[in-house]
Amino acid sequence: RFAMGDWKGAAAAFAQAAQRHDSAAAWNNLAQTLDNLGDRDGARAAVERGIERARKSEPQWLDALQETAQALR
Repeated sequence: RFAMGDWKGAAAAFAQAAQRHDSAAAWNNLAQTLDNLGDRDGARAAVERGIERARKSEPQWLDALQETAQALR
């Protein structure tokens, strides 16, 4: 959905994946999708949650999440 530009569908799918699996990648994707929808506050909240997750157990995603966070400033 993301690749096809279906931002609302992608946001719903990423939100479900992020909440179900607490995945840093899903939080990052959700943040980018929410930003595309114009929801900057939601995007910032998602990227912060992803950064927390990456610091705890998925450090390979930390750089990508920090880049997303920087883009949201």
